[in-house]
Amino acid sequence: MKIFLIALSLFTFTHARQYIQCAHPHTWDRMVINLDGEQSKLFLTTGVHQPDEMRVVKKLSLQTSGEDFSIFVTNEGPVIDEVMIQNEYLNRALRYFTIDFKMTQRRSNYSQSFELGCFSSLHD
Repeated sequence: MKIFLIALSLFTFTHARQYIQCAHPHTWDRMVINLDGEQSKLFLTTGVHQPDEMRVVKKLSLQTSGEDFSIFVTNEGPVIDEVMIQNEYLNRALRYFTIDFKMTQRRSNYSQSFELGCFSSLHD
C-alpha cells in the first residue's frame, strides 16, 4: 500500500506545471519560470512599475539533468539564458529557494551570472 501511495504521488507531481517566481536582490528585475514540459517558458521583466520597463518571453527547454541539478536554457534571440535549479526544488511548492541564472550574449560570448531568490507553486 505504501509503495502505491508513493507511486501515485510521483505520478501526480510529474504532470503538474511548476510556476517559479524569482527576484534579483538589488534591482526591480523579476523572472517567472513556467516549467510545463515542451510548453515551458521564461519571462523576464525590468520591473512592471518602471516607465521604461522591458519584457522578454522565451521558450525554455531542459538541456541537462544531473544527479543534483537540472539546467534549462533558451535558444532564441541574441542572448542565451540558462537557469540552474537544484533537483530537490523541482515539482515542489516552496516558499523560498535560490537558483543560478546566467545570460550570455551570442556574438561576444560575454556573460553575467546571478543568484536569485524564488518561490514556487504547482498547478494542474
